[in-house]
Amino acid sequence: DLDDMIGGYQPGIVTIVAARPGMGKSSLLSGAANAASKAGIGAHTFSVEDRREAFADRALSSESGVSAEALRTCSMNREQMQDVGAALSRLFQRQGWLIDDRSLTANEVIRSWRRHAEKNNTKVVAIDYLQRLRKRDYRMSDFEHVSESMDLLGTWLAHDSCFENHKHEPGVLQDADHRS
Repeated sequence: DLDDMIGGYQPGIVTIVAARPGMGKSSLLSGAANAASKAGIGAHTFSVEDRREAFADRALSSESGVSAEALRTCSMNREQMQDVGAALSRLFQRQGWLIDDRSLTANEVIRSWRRHAEKNNTKVVAIDYLQRLRKRDYRMSDFEHVSESMDLLGTWLAHDSCFENHKHEPGVLQDADHRS
């Protein structure tokens, strides 16, 4: 599995997840935060792309074993509904998974993380995705914005495991995911 291949996520090392649109970066980040929370490790997810309901759907699907599609369409049999009910109960008892889906700057991400880190026992920070963090100054180029954000976030967050979902093609930074 992934932990065996990369040796797990290490404290103090910022991990950047990069791939083409639609390759599962958000799902990987959501799964990592969900697994950390399930293990009692605090996770703080900053998502500019997905709403917290999407993370809840993924976590509920993972925890219950019921497909996300069946959850979205409410097409479940009695046994699946019981599995969802039991999974909801387990998820509600869980501590330490914060999801922030506001449009923030890199500095605001750091302030939010610092404000909640001790109470949440935050050891995992997931940012989905970096280019969509709000620019400090609208006159900044995308390159300047991403460089500054990575510098700020790397400096402040690097003492714990951090994940950044960073979409790019060689030589081209994308402002948006252009899925149809």
